[in-house]
Amino acid sequence: MITDLWTAVTYNANHRPHPVAAALLYAFCPTAAYWYLAGAVPTPPFDPAWQVLSHRAQAPEKGLKQRLAEWGLSALEMDVYHYFSSVKIARNNHPVPAPETLPIFRYTIPPERRFGLQNPINDHFAGKWDNFIEYIRVWLIVSRDWLNYAQLPQTPNLKQVFLPISPGGNLPPLHYPFWLWTTDDQTSVLSLILSPGELEPIRHSLLEEAVRPLFLKKQQTHAYVFNPTTGQVSSPLMALSTETFRSWIADFALLARNGPYPPLRAAQGRSACQSCAFTHLCYLDKELNPQLNAFTTLRHKSGNARQTDL
Repeated sequence: MITDLWTAVTYNANHRPHPVAAALLYAFCPTAAYWYLAGAVPTPPFDPAWQVLSHRAQAPEKGLKQRLAEWGLSALEMDVYHYFSSVKIARNNHPVPAPETLPIFRYTIPPERRFGLQNPINDHFAGKWDNFIEYIRVWLIVSRDWLNYAQLPQTPNLKQVFLPISPGGNLPPLHYPFWLWTTDDQTSVLSLILSPGELEPIRHSLLEEAVRPLFLKKQQTHAYVFNPTTGQVSSPLMALSTETFRSWIADFALLARNGPYPPLRAAQGRSACQSCAFTHLCYLDKELNPQLNAFTTLRHKSGNARQTDL
């Protein structure tokens, strides 16, 4: 998932169209940059890890049991306990990262236990029971893995922060979201939630660019990438040099402004589009939008200033 990018795209301080946001979207998929510049409203897919952190940051006093009650899902408390117990057993028997995500381990709540509960699943988990299970997994298991790997206590202060990313040149700063964890002894961890294969060098670089000013201010802040699948934590080792990062952003910004806009994600199959917030525009009734045939050569006309003057 790239929910951090979709959050930056819709953040009020990043006035639209923002050239750096367009550049990042172009790196993700040129067609996504086109829809953004055309004024389309993104509809990000449900991201369990992002939802867990958002809920914990907004109301840290609320535990999972209280959340379930608010959503009308208290009847599933025993199922949640059974799932947690089964994951602990799986991890004891299979010494690999997150064995509960392997195909041999698939936990489902029996249909009779789900009866009458579809409406709250629709309202809070995009209608999918798999999203509910993954939310529970992140809340009870993955988030603890993150804290253990990052050597943080189990109850650090958590908040979402938007930090300016300045790519240099004539491009304005982009305010980008990160998760900031702090402890009573003033230890801080600035993190991104990042799955492998999703713009890793660029997003690692965003984290590096964000944390660098904090180091200059002599704030003890560590930068970590949190894997939402395995629960593992790593430093942003794939970050580009500052010169290369700024060069890439400038080049992608120029491409985003002028085109073309080939649907590179769709060319890899629809599964590659699952993390995109414009999928509903590229696929009509589960079929690829015929309009995309022209996007490989589509360029903005010079007169279309509203969309192209970045």
